[in-house]
Amino acid sequence: KKYGFDFLQIDDGWQIGRRDFTTHAVDRPYASKPRFPEEPSREKGPYSRGMKPTAEAINRHGFAAGIWITPFGWDHKRPVFADHGDWFVKREDGSVYAVSWGGDCLDMSHPKARKFLHGVIDRIANDWGYKFFKLDALWAGVAAKQLYPNPQYRPDNLGNAVFHDPQVTNIEAFRKGLKVVREAAGDDTYLLGCTAAQNMRTLGGSIGLVDSIRVGVDSGKKWEGIVANVKVSSSIYYLHGRVWHNDADVLYLDKHFTLDQVRAWASWLAITGNLYMVSNWLPDVPAERIDA
Repeated sequence: KKYGFDFLQIDDGWQIGRRDFTTHAVDRPYASKPRFPEEPSREKGPYSRGMKPTAEAINRHGFAAGIWITPFGWDHKRPVFADHGDWFVKREDGSVYAVSWGGDCLDMSHPKARKFLHGVIDRIANDWGYKFFKLDALWAGVAAKQLYPNPQYRPDNLGNAVFHDPQVTNIEAFRKGLKVVREAAGDDTYLLGCTAAQNMRTLGGSIGLVDSIRVGVDSGKKWEGIVANVKVSSSIYYLHGRVWHNDADVLYLDKHFTLDQVRAWASWLAITGNLYMVSNWLPDVPAERIDA
């Protein structure tokens, strides 16, 4: 495998709805309008043949297939939940507990909601064939305010969420859900947890259930963001290789950075042993940056 990559991960946009992972987008993806000037509009879903054939194609090229999902953040208005409003965490006024872009919080204290999630993860991992999961918006499983970034304690309204089982705490519900993901995906599936470090309760609640944790914030293709990630990642470096693999952020190879900056960031990732991921489309990257 050229350049030593082990997996190829599909990111947000493959699913039928913004927060509905029951199947793939066949006709139009939820983000069919271009988000960036260089991105074309799509009349069909990006993987309209289906996610299983896509995983098989990735495997044929010698990579493990990876996929993005927010396991605890869904859209309660999707048809699949038409008769299951009780599967979602509520606020004290009875409304569904939504957490920013993470979606509506699936209630992991509810046995039927856990069974539903188990079926979704099992299908993706063991039927479709994806053995790398990027689990985003993990703090949705705690049903608390998003804090981004969160290097120290700040009030997050923990305790104002209403769960199906009132005897289950936020952290217990979160761990129940993460255990479901691990059990359904299998021990041979690599789990990368994301936006857990943005809520320290989620970070601690993830111990023992994931293989890697995104410890840095989105750098936003800015050098200042890279420098900030070095500081954040270094502050909890002691967890790396002991509790999980740290993931500071992806390596950028494009024109947003000088060649020296690319080399510096790549070197830091290599020296520290952080998870090594590249988000650029490599055929478009100049050879000098590939070989940097």
